[in-house]
Amino acid sequence: MTDQKINKIGPVDAFTLFIVLFFGAQIIQRLFLSPTLSVDEAEQFILSQSFAWGYNEQPPLYTWLQMFAMQVFGDNVLSLSLLKNLIFCVTFIFYYKLGKLLTGSQGKAIAATLGLYLIPQIFWEAKVDQTHSVLVTMASVLCMYSLVQIVTGKTSAVRFLLFGLACGVGILSKYNIVLLLVPALFSSLCFAELRRNFLQKKLLWAACSFALITAPHVIWFFGHVLTATKSTVARMHQHNPAETSFAMLGGLTDLFLATLTFTALLLVVWGVLYRKGLQFSLSTLWKKYFTLFFAAVYALLLVLIVALNITSIKERWLLPYLIYVPLFFSLSTSQEVISAKIKKMGGICIAIAVLSAGGYLGLPRLSDLTKHASRIQTPFVELKPKIGQIMARSEDALVYAENYFLGGNIRHLFPERFVVTKIQDSALQKKSVILAFYTKREPKVLQRLQALDYACSTGALQEPYLYSSDISYTLNYQLCSRQ
Repeated sequence: MTDQKINKIGPVDAFTLFIVLFFGAQIIQRLFLSPTLSVDEAEQFILSQSFAWGYNEQPPLYTWLQMFAMQVFGDNVLSLSLLKNLIFCVTFIFYYKLGKLLTGSQGKAIAATLGLYLIPQIFWEAKVDQTHSVLVTMASVLCMYSLVQIVTGKTSAVRFLLFGLACGVGILSKYNIVLLLVPALFSSLCFAELRRNFLQKKLLWAACSFALITAPHVIWFFGHVLTATKSTVARMHQHNPAETSFAMLGGLTDLFLATLTFTALLLVVWGVLYRKGLQFSLSTLWKKYFTLFFAAVYALLLVLIVALNITSIKERWLLPYLIYVPLFFSLSTSQEVISAKIKKMGGICIAIAVLSAGGYLGLPRLSDLTKHASRIQTPFVELKPKIGQIMARSEDALVYAENYFLGGNIRHLFPERFVVTKIQDSALQKKSVILAFYTKREPKVLQRLQALDYACSTGALQEPYLYSSDISYTLNYQLCSRQ
């Protein structure tokens, strides 16, 4: 496929249409999978019950967008899947546009974008779950696209304004966007031809737009630092803090393995298809730029691992930075070889998409063979009549669930009920009836009820997991009334 052979449909080229249709198919897959919400989907059902400038360790933008989607499409799986796949679609389209801007070749831009389908954190993990990581990846691409437009000479005030907005969207998506912005700006300032376009008075427009959309959340953040950081810090430190040297080694090993897992399939496929056209000499500005960019990203990561004693790195945390690896490979591959092999690469990516769709829809249906059921198979819809009977005993009861997964799915079934996953002492004083749901051990919060003179009746509900006749799910509950 050469640049000249790429067809256009009106103002939209065929590859852009392919991206739109692909993510439309992802929505259909999700609707066919299960009516049960995944962990991150269920979290959004809980958080979107009310507006706030901040909620927990993640910034609030995804929840705000989800609230809007639910207002338009209802409190259902469609609104969840539609939002996520719309974000993915925007990410891929702007990545494609970025590729055309940097390479000057539509064929190279297509090859780079197809490379995204070879990243497991995109074609599998983000499909199964994830919300904020998906949004920050979109923000990363929007930031990079806006920055590249500016440093290549499109220096209108509007461009700077949009760059500031894109950076603000990044901060409101996930805080690790900082590890994208610092290396991207640093790399831009290291090259005179880029620096002179960026360092202008118009940069104040970017600063103003950034401050405007982030200020309310930043104020909330500094007023709730523990809430905003405690959970993330805990996930980064999984070893005994006394074993500092071993913990640091664990963090470095995790970083290496996460990078390898992220890029392995891409390296293999690209290496096999395009090995004759690879040109890794730093002969162009943008190859130099991304080499410096990746070096700066990993330098910052190493500093953080050492300075903060980080012991755990997740692959999805690297998505906003390593998403540019396919683009770097495309910049480093000759146009002739890419044109000759692009159809084969497209076929490989389609095959991977089909296999991942088969695994996504098929694995839950093998639970009786594997003797294991996933969370997405939890039979909440089948339990709805029984849960409804319990809820009918007290219409004004405070409904409590032990975690987001359980609480979000209960609210999905009963959107008119407000569900909480934490109970403050003030709520216990105000509410005379507490209805609590949990799976295994009795939550500690229920033990506090005894000291407040509540009498509790306990029960359990049971149904087979979806797509299983051998494995059952048990939902425990307590209905507690103050004496």
